[in-house]
Amino acid sequence: MLASRWVGSLSFLLAACAAESPHAVPPPGAPPTAVAPEVDATAPDLTVAAPGPDAQATDPPPVDSPPGVSPELVRAVEAYVTAANSGDHAALQAGCSSECWAKECASFAHQAGKKFRAERRPTLRRHEKHAQVVLDILCEGSRKCDRVYLLFELGPSLRWVVVDVTEDGKKADAWVTPAGYVEPRMPPNVPPGAPQPKNPPGGVPPASKGPAPKGAASIGYLDKGEFAPANSARVVAGLRAGFRACYVAALQTDGTVAGTLKVEIEVAASGDVADASAKQVSGTLPASLIDCVVRRARAAKFEPPLSDDATMRFPVTFTSTGAGKK
Repeated sequence: MLASRWVGSLSFLLAACAAESPHAVPPPGAPPTAVAPEVDATAPDLTVAAPGPDAQATDPPPVDSPPGVSPELVRAVEAYVTAANSGDHAALQAGCSSECWAKECASFAHQAGKKFRAERRPTLRRHEKHAQVVLDILCEGSRKCDRVYLLFELGPSLRWVVVDVTEDGKKADAWVTPAGYVEPRMPPNVPPGAPQPKNPPGGVPPASKGPAPKGAASIGYLDKGEFAPANSARVVAGLRAGFRACYVAALQTDGTVAGTLKVEIEVAASGDVADASAKQVSGTLPASLIDCVVRRARAAKFEPPLSDDATMRFPVTFTSTGAGKK
């Protein structure tokens, strides 16, 4: 893994980059004269338009700024990835906090553009002043050989900087999902982008008294394709218990939660999950339950697929079965 390779060369890398480049570019994400307004901390994951297939790594096309994602953050992300692939260490150092440069950023910078190329995924996750960006690491041309998370933070000067580079997906998810945070539940049939309700005063709603809620999670037909790992069915079946735990946790907040979603999993050549997502959500499933299911799916481990990668899909149905149902 990349993290283990970075540590050994860290002292040499820091010495090599101590001098400031005379041609250092302005810090990535430096705010313009007008400061973008703060966004709602409860805003869901937002998508930033990805560069087209003909875009050059050193000259990315203009990037749209969807509602809820400030232009400064978009520019900081694009500038950082571009500087990494072009070997601009001065720009990368300017785009990192001093602590990150001393720990992980410098090592990442000295390998990017030489041993690998970084490609940003289109999804930006944000919670208040924290943001998470996922990078696919491309080796030997376009082969995806790893995945890295950039963790951005809005500093006191209102400039977005990278404060950590990690391969730990759980750590990255926790970065934008602070402990104790509960995603506000949306009523059914609310259009995407509508204002979300706030949590009640005091944060997390108190647990309801009475019998513990009960619920079932069932997995439907597995559409795995011809290149799926040999143990696909067994691994997917093993996810059911974790999905049920996600559902029971949601029922403790609202005993009427029920519905169906389709899980899509992309398996890398190593057998690790390269990406997971939830689609075709129906019913009254809250965002906290959906996120929990996706995290469980990302933690799955398969045998290597019969091709460089494989994609599989399956529905999950959540049904309340007794005590705690309102």
